[in-house]
Amino acid sequence: MKTHPLLERDYFILDFPVSQAAWTRYGVGDVLGVPPAADVSAGLRRLARRLEETAAGRVPPPAEDLLALRTLNQALHWVCARYFLVENPGALARGRRRAADRLGAGAVNALLHAFVEMYPPAETLLDDEPAAGFLAGTAPAAGPERAVLELLLLFVNAVNPAARKARPLFDDDELRRHAPYLPFVTGLGDDLERHEPPGSAGVPLLTLLRAPMQASPDSLAGQLRYMREHWADLLPDELLTVLQRSLDVLTEADARRGGEPGPPPVLEFGPGTAAWDEAAPEPEAFSRDADWMSNVVLMAKSVYVWLDQLGKRHGRPVTTLRDVPDEALDQLARWGVTGLWLIGLWERSTASRAIKQWMGNPDAAASAYALDDYRIASDLGGEEAWRDLRDRAWQRGLRLASDMVPNHMGVDSRWVVEHPEYFLQLEQPPYPAYRYTGDDLCGDAEVAVRIEDGYWDHTDAAVVFQR
Repeated sequence: MKTHPLLERDYFILDFPVSQAAWTRYGVGDVLGVPPAADVSAGLRRLARRLEETAAGRVPPPAEDLLALRTLNQALHWVCARYFLVENPGALARGRRRAADRLGAGAVNALLHAFVEMYPPAETLLDDEPAAGFLAGTAPAAGPERAVLELLLLFVNAVNPAARKARPLFDDDELRRHAPYLPFVTGLGDDLERHEPPGSAGVPLLTLLRAPMQASPDSLAGQLRYMREHWADLLPDELLTVLQRSLDVLTEADARRGGEPGPPPVLEFGPGTAAWDEAAPEPEAFSRDADWMSNVVLMAKSVYVWLDQLGKRHGRPVTTLRDVPDEALDQLARWGVTGLWLIGLWERSTASRAIKQWMGNPDAAASAYALDDYRIASDLGGEEAWRDLRDRAWQRGLRLASDMVPNHMGVDSRWVVEHPEYFLQLEQPPYPAYRYTGDDLCGDAEVAVRIEDGYWDHTDAAVVFQR
């Protein structure tokens, strides 16, 4: 998205300030990609990891904070562009001239040169354009007035308490050693308030720019919410959509899904309840074997539990479907059972068992709903054993049933390995906060599978996995 019409190219690649020192120290070009992709989400995640690796005792910003900071600055730039291009053209040039009168033209020029050297524009980083050429106006959307604007916004970011984790990217301590820096930016704000008319919001520009951080000093999410609620008439719809998306990302990152479950909802049926419609009752829809379907007596058995129980009851090993005693089938038939529903019949995921065991249950078996493949499990005797049980059950009037739900696949299933196109997928995690640093759960030499880190520390539910 083009952030605002002031630029043919954005000054900073990420929209928020990045110093030359940080660009080099953190290898920003390497982790971001130069030129960066249109969707910088993956680059922001890599940059967040680099900051985490080099934190040296500091608390690094998570990727979602970098995304929020980018969105925040897109909105700040748009408001500035609206003011300087539409509401008050020429105010930047007038502010620079007044600063030169107050501080000296040489001091102001030296400050702007120092700023462009310390915080180089995109042309310098991407196209090897000399930074000095920017002030001379030889690059698109270049010139001293543009440098004045970016210097002002650097100050706004540097004094934003909610952006302190990201401060290593744009720390202005070195620039503060240039004597004119603080008098220049504070004087510029005073000049805009004293000599220039307010914008459409009815307040001086610097006051407007700092309003979100004053309303929510310690929260980037709070500042974005302030912009959404108070700047809706200043920002274009496209930017409001980006702003809401960033808020959604921050909300998801802060979500905690642990804790005890609440009371389960209890559904009620019958006349007088919401689930009952006497005017249009749901008709029965049995298949062609309607007589059997409408009179079936179904017994469900969790296969492995049932085999273990039968072994103990009959005093001999019962480990496969072929081993099910005829006496057990005879008993079901005497009870009037006409259908035997076998739960857990299919080949199960080894990853499911590993996850349970790594979480502290060494005797756990894989889930019956996390499958490797829809084939009869080999340790149940495979398809041959199943046919044997089917034939013996049918002789007693028992039909066998099982369920097949296509999305009940384990993260290491044959479909995941051989047919990833069967699954919904993205090139990057759906939320920047998601991390996948745990062990590989897939036994295939060509494929690695990891679940989201929040599962291991009980802060999330691993709703997606990385292949």
